Amino acid sequence: MQNSLFWRITLLLSLFSAALVSKAQLSALEQGKVYRFTNVGQPSYALAATTLAGANGETATSTSTAADYPQLWYVSEVKDNTYRLRNLGNGLYLQGNGQSTRWKMVDENTTKDTYLYLQTVGSTHNTLSVNNTNGGYKLMHLDGSLNVVGWSSDNASTQWNITEVTISSTDLKANWDDLSNINFT
Repeated sequence: MQNSLFWRITLLLSLFSAALVSKAQLSALEQGKVYRFTNVGQPSYALAATTLAGANGETATSTSTAADYPQLWYVSEVKDNTYRLRNLGNGLYLQGNGQSTRWKMVDENTTKDTYLYLQTVGSTHNTLSVNNTNGGYKLMHLDGSLNVVGWSSDNASTQWNITEVTISSTDLKANWDDLSNINFT
């Protein structure tokens, strides 16, 4: 009897542990919310703004740190099932790109490539895409040099865990106010 109880407890603990580490894919992002994108293939890296100097800074990844504003993305607009993501570290917007071409950070001027689709890849993870299909090498992908580029959905480097990050409206407003004093030239 004691042996049976031991195995039941062991099984319950295993299931509980698996539930804690598994991440569910998202079906949508919410306007006004903040998210962090952590790569599945390189789990210690998160999507981040790499520069504060220049409206066309390229995106890359950096070691994932919970309080790092350049790794946090605010959903500024939802339009026709697409999302505009604004970086909390520099106030610029994420712009997607094509095959093997680095994604960029751009100012508030909108282009079609600043409206990104949320895609399901690998059956349990998400990615962002310039188009609403898995074709055309336009999915957000972490390449071997840790650059964010457009690519296909063929491996874990195109899969991202997306986690909502809670930031108070007061802190968010203070962040935007601070960023409005930066002159990107």
